[in-house]
Amino acid sequence: MRAGTVLAGMLVAALAGFLIWFDATGQLRPFLSTAPTVVIELDPRAAIPDPQIAAAADDPAESGSVMAADAVPPDASGDASSAPPPPKPDDANAADNVVATDNADAAASDATATETAALPTMPSGADLPWRRYAGEFSVSDPRPRIAIVFTSLGLSDAAGDAIIAHMPPGVTLAFSPYSRKLTEWIARARSDGHEALIELPMEPLNYPEDDPGPLALLSTLPVQDNITRMDSILARSDGVVGVAVHMGSRFTTSAELMRPILEALGERGYLYVDNGAAPFSVLPTLAEEIALPMAVNNHYIDREASRIAIDGRLQQIERIARSEGAAVAFASPYPITIERLAAWIPTLEAKGFVLAPITAVVGRQRLQ
Repeated sequence: MRAGTVLAGMLVAALAGFLIWFDATGQLRPFLSTAPTVVIELDPRAAIPDPQIAAAADDPAESGSVMAADAVPPDASGDASSAPPPPKPDDANAADNVVATDNADAAASDATATETAALPTMPSGADLPWRRYAGEFSVSDPRPRIAIVFTSLGLSDAAGDAIIAHMPPGVTLAFSPYSRKLTEWIARARSDGHEALIELPMEPLNYPEDDPGPLALLSTLPVQDNITRMDSILARSDGVVGVAVHMGSRFTTSAELMRPILEALGERGYLYVDNGAAPFSVLPTLAEEIALPMAVNNHYIDREASRIAIDGRLQQIERIARSEGAAVAFASPYPITIERLAAWIPTLEAKGFVLAPITAVVGRQRLQ
């Protein structure tokens, strides 16, 4: 009995050893497993994703998305507490960073320098865009002229709706090139009697901390690349009278950088509106040399978004217009700004001023 048990154990051990050896040859595996074998063949020519590129695709700053601030929904009271924090007065580019949006997709990540729309033609005479799309205004009006320009529009439906609803046609509207509804907004502005501008983003002093977006003109780019970026913006902006600078406190201080841009802009027949962000801008001198139609912002009226501060800035605008014959004020789409302008504009006629579109102040400012 004991001998039989020992023999049986030896047979089992021998069989196990045989199975282990046989499996090592790979001959037994098809019989022991019913799971199919999946073979993945890699094409040696296929590109392997770069982890840094993959990460950049999720980073709005790297992918070229323009991130906007929280919405600035207009309200009936115009309380400044409903507006986003105002820019710091001592920041040369602060007012350029006021961008409102109430739509998640309003910041147009697909508005890039690869725009394929037809580029502007080279007009002449009355066909120049800054003359062709000019709003109604009596050029014989002798009163001091005040132009109000709302900036960074087209990113917030609420802000755009409120401005068009409450502002008279003489107010000029400047739209962001990153608006997904750019064509629609420009057409709507013009149909309501407003002159329209397109913002031209340029490099600020603190770039890249403050990034003007993927269409911005940069000091590190070749001249032709900057002109191509400008043309891509103009190609999407049919109906505007000109461009308004967005940021640009570094770019606009260089005559070498600005001359070819201004010459190209003049050839295309557009008005140039400077935001006054650069303390030592070369633009007045260059514009005079090349006979470019130009206007300059005298004040951002809502650097401090309060009733008292805005009203005080508007009084300064009145003094400038009275002494120089014309003044330009830039405004942000704050509810409090809309409220104060809606109350102030009707008082202009009694004070001896006239609200004018931006084209009506060309040649009337002291630019030096």
